[in-house]
Amino acid sequence: MCNYSTYTDPELLDLLKDGDQGAFNEIYQRYWTLLFSVDASKLEDYGESEEAVQDIFADLWRRREDIVITYSLKSFLAGAVKFRVYST
Repeated sequence: MCNYSTYTDPELLDLLKDGDQGAFNEIYQRYWTLLFSVDASKLEDYGESEEAVQDIFADLWRRREDIVITYSLKSFLAGAVKFRVYST
């Protein structure tokens, strides 16, 4: 069994692009709380924030083969949350 917690974000992204579910789970574990906190601080609706973060991760999985991240994964995901908050 692979210990994904030892992988860097770029390594996880490479695995994610290949459809590695374990890499996706690690990304989810690393960033769910942060994304939820960012969203909840803007919307102040925990249920809606939880759903928004779930949607972002579902979209990440759906688009995994095509996503190009030029900066950091953390910045990319935080930007996705902010975009979603301001577009609602």
